[in-house]
Amino acid sequence: MNAGTGGIKLQLLHVLEGTDLVKDYKAGKFTLPELDEYADLVADCVELIPDNVVIHRLTGDGPKKLLIAPLWSGDKKRVLNTVNKVLKSRGLI
Repeated sequence: MNAGTGGIKLQLLHVLEGTDLVKDYKAGKFTLPELDEYADLVADCVELIPDNVVIHRLTGDGPKKLLIAPLWSGDKKRVLNTVNKVLKSRGLI
């Protein structure tokens, strides 16, 4: 049961220059996942999403000129290929 949800978008947290988040990130108040960790997290989410819910987005990307972290997110093709590989390895696609 999905309470009427027709679709979902997964979004990666980006630290972008000029935001309040930069100060906390640089102070070490939180960490961001590495690419492989993120791909595993996405796969964990996909496993929980009901079959009748459309997945509109598996990741997102911030403007490269403003991107502080995670730097790997600036290569969207690499991110999607890594997520795809994990989803295939789990038999999700």
